Amino acid sequence: MRQTSKTYSKQNSQEPQVFRGGDKKVMKKSLSLIVAAAMTLTSASAVFADNAPTLSPQEKFDALKAAQIVSGYPDGSAGLEKEMTRAEFAKVLTLVAGLTPDATAATYSDVPAAHWAAGYIGAATKAGLLNGLGGGKFGPSGKVTIEQIAKVADLFAKVAIDENATVAGAVSAWAKAYVAAAIKAGFVEESSNYKANAVREQLINVAYTLYGATQVAVKSAVVVDSKNIEVTFTDGGVVKKALDTALVAGTPTKVSVDYNGKSYEVEVTLAAIKLDSVTAATSKTLKVAFNQAVDTAKATFEVKKDGVKINTSAITFNEAKTEATVELTSKISKGEYAVNVSGLVEGTVLSGTVTTADEKVAKIEVLTAEAPILADNSVDVAYKVTNQYGEDITKVTSVITSSGTADPSKGKVHFDGPYDIVTNKTIAFTIINVDSNVTTTAVVTVVAEATESQVAIVGVYNKDNKTLAETTDLSKDKFFLEIEVKDQYGNVISSPEEANLIVSETNSTIVNLDDNNQVPVLDTTTVDGKVLIALEAPVAGLKAGSSTITLISKKTGKSTAKDVVVAEGARANSVTIGQPALVAAGEDALLPLTVLDKSGNAITDLDVLNSATRGISVATGNTLVKDAGVVYVKVPTPAEGPNVALVTIKPTQQIVTVNYTVRAAAKPAVITGLDKEIQKSISVGLTQDIKAQDLIVEDQYGRVMTDAKVNEWIEADDNALVVTSTYDAATDKSPFEVNATGAADSDAAKQVITEDDDVITLTAKGDAGLNSTEKVTFALSSDEGDHVIAATSKDVTFSKVGVADFASFEIAAPAVVYNDTTKYDFKVYGVKADGSKTLLKADQYNLVKPTEFTVDGTNNNKVSLAAALADTVIDTDSVTTQGVTKDFTFKAVIKDDAASTVTQKVTVSAEARKAVKFALASDGTSGGDALTALEYTTATLNLATIEANLYYVDQYGLETETDNLDAGTILTFSNLTSVAGAIDANGTAGAAVTGLATGDTVKVKIETAGLAAQTFTVTIK
Repeated sequence: MRQTSKTYSKQNSQEPQVFRGGDKKVMKKSLSLIVAAAMTLTSASAVFADNAPTLSPQEKFDALKAAQIVSGYPDGSAGLEKEMTRAEFAKVLTLVAGLTPDATAATYSDVPAAHWAAGYIGAATKAGLLNGLGGGKFGPSGKVTIEQIAKVADLFAKVAIDENATVAGAVSAWAKAYVAAAIKAGFVEESSNYKANAVREQLINVAYTLYGATQVAVKSAVVVDSKNIEVTFTDGGVVKKALDTALVAGTPTKVSVDYNGKSYEVEVTLAAIKLDSVTAATSKTLKVAFNQAVDTAKATFEVKKDGVKINTSAITFNEAKTEATVELTSKISKGEYAVNVSGLVEGTVLSGTVTTADEKVAKIEVLTAEAPILADNSVDVAYKVTNQYGEDITKVTSVITSSGTADPSKGKVHFDGPYDIVTNKTIAFTIINVDSNVTTTAVVTVVAEATESQVAIVGVYNKDNKTLAETTDLSKDKFFLEIEVKDQYGNVISSPEEANLIVSETNSTIVNLDDNNQVPVLDTTTVDGKVLIALEAPVAGLKAGSSTITLISKKTGKSTAKDVVVAEGARANSVTIGQPALVAAGEDALLPLTVLDKSGNAITDLDVLNSATRGISVATGNTLVKDAGVVYVKVPTPAEGPNVALVTIKPTQQIVTVNYTVRAAAKPAVITGLDKEIQKSISVGLTQDIKAQDLIVEDQYGRVMTDAKVNEWIEADDNALVVTSTYDAATDKSPFEVNATGAADSDAAKQVITEDDDVITLTAKGDAGLNSTEKVTFALSSDEGDHVIAATSKDVTFSKVGVADFASFEIAAPAVVYNDTTKYDFKVYGVKADGSKTLLKADQYNLVKPTEFTVDGTNNNKVSLAAALADTVIDTDSVTTQGVTKDFTFKAVIKDDAASTVTQKVTVSAEARKAVKFALASDGTSGGDALTALEYTTATLNLATIEANLYYVDQYGLETETDNLDAGTILTFSNLTSVAGAIDANGTAGAAVTGLATGDTVKVKIETAGLAAQTFTVTIK
């Protein structure tokens, strides 16, 4: 062995290519075959080693043996202390690299074909991992040194080599940099002699690391939500897996994941959902961040300001469902905002708070250093005011200036002058916001008058982002060409001079522009901040195709061009009619439709579907309707039994039918409970009224009946609601007196109501010795109450409660009231440990109220100012230095053993009442029944018709005295289902639908400045 070693060492005095130090191109081509199959290592330790536990050399040997990379000696030992031959090295490298043994490539004179390692030597040689010794020999029994292993490992793993690196110990010059890199990478340990022969333990350590790098393993497993996980592998692959069974928070769960034909088991744990933070994002929105994606459909939000519940106008989530944006109905002010989220964690309310300040001016900036002189030699300088959220509040912020006059509505400071661009061309001034003490100072230079210099076509604009198509009705759906015009200073001109512009189109048979002999008619009022040119239909109508629009500045000759494309209109090509949900006699049938065009795209636009040439037709009397994005054939009250629905595809004249069955008429079958508004815990002396419509009633098909259907049923001849209590005249201990409208016997055990406005009244008795609960049975009858219908009854337990039954108390009162004598609801509730609330009777607490207020009404449930506060108390005329609001505190001292106390702050405000929203009601007042849809008998539908059902609500929650909508109101009609109906002047205050008939429907959207839009459906009766 020693002699062989000396011989090998002498033979290698001229280092073979793979081990030679000076050759920088070593193995580049051949190694690419191997490295392509291996993971690139980017640090000292391979990914495999990072993920695996620390193993002993013997354990690493056992792992490689199990992977069939190495084998032991005949006696079963690993022989880790023994030196290693080149043949052994060739085998390990071949198997680690995943090469196929190839004995034909071992063309060495000392490696016969029958040699046990011929295949490995051939494969390693072919791949460039190892080379011969010269003279056609390989030297299979020769030994391998530590520095040789270091170099092969570095190259295999693509470790960065520092040519200037040094190491201590004996090392060949060519190997110094490789050994340094291998030590850093953890392939070899520091040694006094790297020229020494390597032993099998050193080979095992390197082979284990390199082999691990070529194996795909799980890098991470992340829980997306309770039903989804995402597993990342060491080769960069990602598997997203949906789980059949939802993960349980806090419980480790093993999941099997398949990847590239192999199965991997990972263990994941769903963290409990937490509300991480609440922040004020804008002046009207709060950002609520969660620690993970949440089920947005289950989340219910409540927002309180200083303990008082406030309204929200919208809740939206980011795409990842980890962050909610809560839009408030009013601006954020100084105080603490608390957000409570329920529904995400059973039995738990997630909460977070943020302390906020009143909106304030954070910055004032002058927007230009150069101000073009105006025609009268005056100058306007633009400025901008932003709040602490970075929002533009210029128009609503008062400022003063050291010179000139500020106009917040325009965001400009006007200087009368006269100015010129030669002798009087510099203006220095300061803008000040007194309330916040924020200022800015600027010096601007007066320059030549601005003129239309640069032009650009932004694109086609439609307020609903629709696509312009040959089927578009431009009289109903407005489209514009949006342009941008700048002056010679690069400033946008908000109202360009039409005469300074030229516009033309290449094909006026496709689409026209609103122009006068190529002078565009500009619209700067339809959309704030946009300059528009209306698109018009040619005489023959819009046609599919494109027309190039060119816009030119007459002043400079600069131009821009853009193609306006009119898309081909959708045409029905195929129809699938689905089965309706259960339909009973007397009910309308809604059969879902799927209508596709030639490209397989769904058509859901009712205007297209009702088109005489592009859409579909249904049987006489039937109509197309749309709900939640789904199109239906509406069949009015089809007959009981088998029915057929028919649809004709207009472009192809193909007829599609479907059979469906109408069941027997629905009727009440069982009472399942009471509406949640009905209190089942009643304070002594108070009452609870119950009408038939307050019951939750299911029909024989298991469907919950609407209030209207329940009322319709009880109004029918002989039908009745029977209410049975536990009252016993002889030994009565029932805690409630139960009475019915018009009942002959007061508090009889059986009470009957037969009309929809009849009332069952429960009154909690105050007598001593009575039971605390009473079971009341509600049942249906078809013979005026003589007998109940079998299996229709529902037992409901009512509780008589006193102050000792509650865990806490709260006052429900408005947070802000107007400075007048309007009466507001005021109630005191007891709150049980389960969170349920019960109204307290006024004699169960002492109310300590501010002297400026009075309370009255049943159970003292109304509060109001005795008289409007004087200007000495609150600023009612914007002249005095008093604040515009003043806070008052109400206190209720409960008559329980602990004398529990609860307070409520009420703010009186002198801010002028203004509409903040409008709503629909049956009589157009807040006292009417709230509506989400309207019905009319008119043949013409317009704003005047709808106004009868609209009312305004101000910031105090009160109905305003405003009778008419703002002149800037926009009325938009869509989804018209009508044979003869036509829409005129759509998108304007004068929009109208004419030619309406019974059964027609149309979707209506009303928009007015500053208020949230209202969208609803109108049906013609």
